[in-house]
Amino acid sequence: AGAWWPAAGADAGAAPGLGAGRAAAVPAASRDDWEEGSYSAAIVACADSGDWESACSLLREMDGAGFRIQGRPLTAALRATAAAGEWGAAMSLRRTAQERGVALSRAGYAHLIGLAVDSGRDDDAARLYAAAAGE
Repeated sequence: AGAWWPAAGADAGAAPGLGAGRAAAVPAASRDDWEEGSYSAAIVACADSGDWESACSLLREMDGAGFRIQGRPLTAALRATAAAGEWGAAMSLRRTAQERGVALSRAGYAHLIGLAVDSGRDDDAARLYAAAAGE
């Protein structure tokens, strides 16, 4: 959690960007929301730049910090792996989501289906389409 919130020795209740003497109290729930949003934004930025490995690494770090992996960061990591043609990494993300009871978004399935088609995996694309229609 430390990488996304003030460094050791900083006022843990300080709002980000406020200097000494101007720190505003931030409830723990707000810090958690801020931290989760920061992870999400960083994963999206990695996906936007085509860095699928960093997107997946941050997703693992986010999971390790105790945040539920779903929605925007999961879809961004799926987009990044699909754009890079990384079938194994994309399917690993899907399996992990399934194991944790997290439904993929339509966009997440669209990235997987597109990757399957682009990779010549037509049978996999049909199975993914059926799975997407069932959720």
